[in-house]
Amino acid sequence: MTICDILKDEQIISKNESFIVPGDEHLFYSVLANLIKNAIEASPQNEVITVKLKHENVFTISIHNKGAVPDDLRKTFFDKYSTSRKERGTGLGTYSAKLMVKTMKGRIQMDSSEKIGTTITITISKI
Repeated sequence: MTICDILKDEQIISKNESFIVPGDEHLFYSVLANLIKNAIEASPQNEVITVKLKHENVFTISIHNKGAVPDDLRKTFFDKYSTSRKERGTGLGTYSAKLMVKTMKGRIQMDSSEKIGTTITITISKI
């Protein structure tokens, strides 16, 4: 079983709290659903997935899991058809997420290592 902690400004948030980000609600839903699903699939069993929400000068959403992206996939992680070691999957999920974030005038990046795991960070500026 995977556990997901959602933090806002480093504090666990309640179900009633909101975090409003400028952008399209449907695009954000697709981006986050895909990236969180990927994090769950890539996470070692019984490890916590963390979603962090921050708003300072920009809106930042980061998703972290303790699994590492394979070395051969790191440079092409957001490319079309880029996938590795999955029974099912087309390699379009992170590519689609990149396009949707770009449509909302944002940026998406991935950092991964065997020591710290993988963090996907989405940054959206105020519109």
